[in-house]
Amino acid sequence: MIAIDQASKWAVRHEAHSLPLHLVGRLSIELFQNRGISFSQFADDGAVVRVVVAAVVAVVAATLVLVPRRYSWAVALILAGSASNLIDRLRFGYAIDFVSAWGWPTFNVADVAIVAGAAALALLVITAE
Repeated sequence: MIAIDQASKWAVRHEAHSLPLHLVGRLSIELFQNRGISFSQFADDGAVVRVVVAAVVAVVAATLVLVPRRYSWAVALILAGSASNLIDRLRFGYAIDFVSAWGWPTFNVADVAIVAGAAALALLVITAE
């Protein structure tokens, strides 16, 4: 997941001169530098954001080691997405977002992995016997 996310961001950065690219309806590809966290909150707190994101990645990594095997793939998705966005923040000072869809804040593949992993984890917990 990290490789897929980083490759997609590389492609978008290297095609930035051709953006925005309107796909269909209100779905487009456009380069956005997210200096904050979700929905660009705390955008003026760069160093603090990097430390908090690094701490979250460490906690999720520890959780991956401790959770029952049933939950590990969902936690791994959350970890991969979080780690990939941390890589951006350490390299560039911001996360690279590029998918603009129907009035939602711009997001990336790592964000999709985080949300999918969290939703899957919630479903797994709810349906646990």
